[in-house]
Amino acid sequence: MDSFTPIQQAWSKICHQTDGLAIGSSVAVLAKAGLFSALVTRPHKFSDLVLRLNVPEGYLALVLRLLSMQGLVCRRNQNISLTDAGYIWVAH
Repeated sequence: MDSFTPIQQAWSKICHQTDGLAIGSSVAVLAKAGLFSALVTRPHKFSDLVLRLNVPEGYLALVLRLLSMQGLVCRRNQNISLTDAGYIWVAH
């Protein structure tokens, strides 16, 4: 972010904060459903998480995308895992 102009830096911070606000209630629901306790143990396939959590595929895809934009999860192919920051975040 060092090469960004001050306006670009401010916009990036605003977008990051807005993402966080947008996913708050979804994170609470998915935490209660067991998403994070599952991801702490190991990466999971997206399709397995849909079945395990009993949530609509599109809903989970959107929330995981937002979590990815926050730097908390990583999606490689169909495998979903916590990032290092995600493990720290889940611990708190």
